[in-house]
Amino acid sequence: MKAFAFRLESILSLRTREEDRAREIFSRATQAQAKIARDLAEGRVSLDAFHTALAGCRAGATNRGEQIILLNALQHHQSHCGVLALRLAAAERETAARRAEFLGARRKREMLSRLKIREFHAHRLAAARREEAAIADVIAARHARNLREVNA
Repeated sequence: MKAFAFRLESILSLRTREEDRAREIFSRATQAQAKIARDLAEGRVSLDAFHTALAGCRAGATNRGEQIILLNALQHHQSHCGVLALRLAAAERETAARRAEFLGARRKREMLSRLKIREFHAHRLAAARREEAAIADVIAARHARNLREVNA
């Protein structure tokens, strides 16, 4: 039986490399998104701490200067959290785009893998048919020889 050779093996290896590269890019985008989400969560925690401190200052006996400093710091953290929220939204869009690219690369590779499996099964079936035909020819030749010997 002749060995199976997939005609598109080079393209399959190229698609596999593309899928690996897309997976790596998607992974980096996911990690970047997670880091920004953590930074935003930390910023919101500190923002809550500033709100609590400001409420305590208003209820306590602090002067206006301290309250103004705390209010300015609160505004700075609010703007920082706003910037982080925008960056997180952009990172989510980037991650979604990279995920789509990764899934597209995976589909292309899987399509070629399925084609390779189908061609392999067709190759095995054709080989089995050739072997069966060869056996049938041997049986027919033996039967014809036996008939000639009986008739002779």
